[in-house]
Amino acid sequence: MTETPIIYPDSPEAATYRTDIEGWVSRTGYFYGENEDAARYAGSTHRQCECGKPAEKYRTVCASCLEEIEVRKWNDRPKEWPEGEPMIYADATDKFFINVSNFLDHCEDEDIDPASVRPVVCIPEFPAEIYPEDLYSDSFPEDMCAEDCLSVEVMDAFKELNVVIRANTMPLSWHPGKNALDCSQIDI
Repeated sequence: MTETPIIYPDSPEAATYRTDIEGWVSRTGYFYGENEDAARYAGSTHRQCECGKPAEKYRTVCASCLEEIEVRKWNDRPKEWPEGEPMIYADATDKFFINVSNFLDHCEDEDIDPASVRPVVCIPEFPAEIYPEDLYSDSFPEDMCAEDCLSVEVMDAFKELNVVIRANTMPLSWHPGKNALDCSQIDI
């Protein structure tokens, strides 16, 4: 597999000034008139990161600096050892695990340090209560509310449904929370 060359905006390959049409043309063949910066940017593949390494032109930092930033952000998170059985999100690998035990089994099977994948304790997402105003407000006449437009039976049905929704303990989904898994609690 051939590797794509790295072309910075200031590289001669990024853009050329053409005298036959009087203007700058990017490496990709687009004409930018007198806008040299736009032509060079369009013809480049990378930019230089503050550390000096190449970064993809659409990124602000290179891959190694991004990794350092992500590790620092994970280290700065509050740490917790969760109660119950929450899902765990491995930030470094973008994988979810059904619970802490499942996550630790995966780490043991793959022979990886649990902290190296930056585990985050997930938060459950439960169904939201349903209000007729949210569903039908566009259909109500001006200056009228649900109680004015819906029958008592329909309003009671919404109330009963919301009682069931509030009592629900089964999450719809999970999303990464603010707290990192406290890996110091893990016996290795």
